[in-house]
Amino acid sequence: MNAQPNRMQLNFARLIRSPAFYPFVGLVVVTVFMIFASDKFLTGANLENIARQVSINAIIAVGMTCVILTGGIDLSVGPVMALSGTLTTGLMVAGVPAPIAILIGLLIGVGFGVGNGIFVAYLKMPPIIVTLATMGIARGLG
Repeated sequence: MNAQPNRMQLNFARLIRSPAFYPFVGLVVVTVFMIFASDKFLTGANLENIARQVSINAIIAVGMTCVILTGGIDLSVGPVMALSGTLTTGLMVAGVPAPIAILIGLLIGVGFGVGNGIFVAYLKMPPIIVTLATMGIARGLG
């Protein structure tokens, strides 16, 4: 008999030690529970609703991934997103046409991003200080 563990056992042991393993198991457990608990969980309407709710955070996560992969940090993303959304909604409620209100909201976000970029890339300020200040400004305005 061979006392050495086979390749599948080694891969499973490595998988269990992975930091993503237990959150994935939790997701599977919750999904299976919800499938049995509600007959509406796997409907197209519910999956569309989930995708709609997740889409904003997913788009922001892609941008944050780029920032983190380059070794940076951006603390201002949430407050700038909230400010842009609040401003866009307020403009539409005030009667501004939706395309113009959306454009203004996007330009606010771009403006904060360009400002952060100038301070970090050209003025060589630490990203955590710049984005912390931007976070405070965006929270104050929102």
